[in-house]
Amino acid sequence: MAPDALRAQLAAASSHFAEHGECVYCRLLADDVASGVRVIWQNDSFVAVCPYASRYAFAATILPRGHCPAFLLMEPAERSDLASMLRRLLFGFRTALFNPPYNVVSQIAPSLNAAGNGSEYSRNLEQAFHWHIDLTPRLTRTAGFERGTGLHLNPVAPEEAAKTIRANLP
Repeated sequence: MAPDALRAQLAAASSHFAEHGECVYCRLLADDVASGVRVIWQNDSFVAVCPYASRYAFAATILPRGHCPAFLLMEPAERSDLASMLRRLLFGFRTALFNPPYNVVSQIAPSLNAAGNGSEYSRNLEQAFHWHIDLTPRLTRTAGFERGTGLHLNPVAPEEAAKTIRANLP
């Protein structure tokens, strides 16, 4: 069974796909690459961005350029590009943010059996969901407002976060 947060992402991705006929992650990636302001770094296989309206300061997401529901489907050259991307971003975090603790979370589509055949998101899962990695430096603490409302305050605009990390890449 998929965790609730992932199930919500999968349901939203499926809903977007059903309504627009495209992967929401592919659309966001194309928009971010076109504007360039939230792009931290890109290579032949991946793009790292500071997502629009992220919950945490300096949060970053790594997305494969080509649509793919699971990282197990990567080619060997893509694995090398991913390793290079992770190394660069973590170096950028260490340099720009004074070596903070961080979380790395792989967001992959569960198999259709694990997702539950017949569920609202399993029918078009391979077309609707785009695997990605979320990197979250732990710079602030969840406090009263966040705990009381379930809403997160991010004191850094993603455009400024991307610019800061980009300036500190090797």
